[in-house]
Amino acid sequence: MASVQKRKPGNLGPCRTGLRGAPKAPLAQRPAYALLGGLLVLLFSSTAIFVACSSRDAAPAAKARTAVQADAGKKAGGGEPKDAKAEASVPKAPEPPPVMPDAPEGAWAKDAPLPKIGEWDGRTPAAKMDVPYEDPVQTPPPFGIVSYFNHPWRGYMDTWPASQWLDFPAASFWTNNLTHLRALARLMAECGIRGTRVEIGWGSLQWNDDLSDGDKKKFREMFAILKEHRLRPMMLLNAHHGMPCPHKDLQVEVTEAGRKGDRTLKLKPGTQVRTGYTGLVNQGDYIAMCPIFTRIDADGTAHLSKPLPQDVKAGRLHCFELKYQPFQGTRLKDGTPVPEAQESVEGWKRYALAIARLVRECMGTDEDSGFDLEVWNELTFGSNFLEINRYYDPPRQYAEPYVYRKTRPWSPRLRPDAKLEFEDKGFHALLPITVDLINDPAHGFKNVKVVSGFANQWPWNSGASRWDGQAGLSRHYYTGSTGADFSPDTPCTTKKDMATVNALGQLDGRKPPNAKEWHSIEPGSNFIPTFRASLGEWCHFGWKTECLSRDLWPDSRRSNAPDWMGKYGRYTTNGELTKYQFWQTEVNFDRQWIID
Repeated sequence: MASVQKRKPGNLGPCRTGLRGAPKAPLAQRPAYALLGGLLVLLFSSTAIFVACSSRDAAPAAKARTAVQADAGKKAGGGEPKDAKAEASVPKAPEPPPVMPDAPEGAWAKDAPLPKIGEWDGRTPAAKMDVPYEDPVQTPPPFGIVSYFNHPWRGYMDTWPASQWLDFPAASFWTNNLTHLRALARLMAECGIRGTRVEIGWGSLQWNDDLSDGDKKKFREMFAILKEHRLRPMMLLNAHHGMPCPHKDLQVEVTEAGRKGDRTLKLKPGTQVRTGYTGLVNQGDYIAMCPIFTRIDADGTAHLSKPLPQDVKAGRLHCFELKYQPFQGTRLKDGTPVPEAQESVEGWKRYALAIARLVRECMGTDEDSGFDLEVWNELTFGSNFLEINRYYDPPRQYAEPYVYRKTRPWSPRLRPDAKLEFEDKGFHALLPITVDLINDPAHGFKNVKVVSGFANQWPWNSGASRWDGQAGLSRHYYTGSTGADFSPDTPCTTKKDMATVNALGQLDGRKPPNAKEWHSIEPGSNFIPTFRASLGEWCHFGWKTECLSRDLWPDSRRSNAPDWMGKYGRYTTNGELTKYQFWQTEVNFDRQWIID
């Protein structure tokens, strides 16, 4: 008879034994799964491993820094650095052969091969570290420019509890095969992964603002597997413009072919549709209801919100009727009220509650609803529905964008100088609307963290700009899957006429007499190395102005963000005593071109 062992809290091992009492090896220890398990741990913990191991690399880091300063001294003074004789006495190591393959695209300096990782440079036998390992010079560079020397993660040091490391790994996946999902979820749990990201878009809902019975059954089975393996879902609320909200399919009869650029389309006389909510589908791109039918005359002439992006043939034409209009202001410039704006907001709230209640039903306990929420995914991806004027040309004129305001009373959970008045405008108001909705005690959600996905791709926002009750924000710091080559001709994420920060923390480059910006320099007057970056820890380095370390910097006074951006850093606050959270809900570690 099979026996079952109860799993102790925190135990990542298996809980089953074989029929004859022999222990059954964990999936991660079986040959078929060992490599996959190792890769999962690597992919989702690379950045943290890098930071945790940095203190052991203090001496090599100091050597590299000393070597850079010595070379800089030779360039500036024209002579040998102070330790030149000592360096000259060290025998030179032979030049290693090139070890880096060519990237699929981009130039590579074949005449300057890189040594193997960890190989001695042949010049610097040792170097004394004259400053603390946490070097104050290593602050993030001023926002807008970069540094090839500054490593902001080296600018501070603190020790976090082991639980923070153990609880943070998460992975995104999707499969409709429950057998595959169960095996994958078990493997993820055994590898220490604690969470996953699940998107159920607004367009998944039916006209009644709820999921179909079939979809509910499917998601209940999926969430049951996640709960079994203690994988907490981060639920993504999103409205991709390909299927942004509940819709109906319909067909109209086009009597005359339309040409690209036409502002009208001839339909069968008597055609009736819900104007302002109905439009063409996938005209040149995966976008629902664009252009929109704004008016249809008795003779069948359909007026469009913008010119046709491509030719339309005569005959049956597939269209969408959306239940809600894209987000917009509540009043036109001429004073005409726009009730459709609030209709869309109320529809979003019904969507958020429908998803949240379903997940709570499947994942929740009396003390914890069992999930978190991310509002939106990447403003550069499928986000037309956030702004109605992406469907209109010329744009509609509004008196003001949608405005959402809130006043909170002071309480002991706030600092004496806490912010009490809040306001948000435009599509971004969906974030505070969702925060307040989920935090409303009337809905009964417990321990659900709501974070901003609007911050995925822009560098704004911190704890100082958080809405009342907002848990945090999420970033999407991607790295190039094929590596990135940098040189004086191809500087990193900046232009040739922009200053950089040198190894001493100073601006590098000659300022031209007619400089238009504080960072303007004469191209070529600053030092830009030639190198290839293909590391998962990209977002921790100073060669990217939108660096993760600026978000996590302990001292906001040294985060080097301009005043108009507000304060940055992990302890920035709007007066709440809870620490603001920074999530990274998407990242890529694909280095297939190196492996191949």
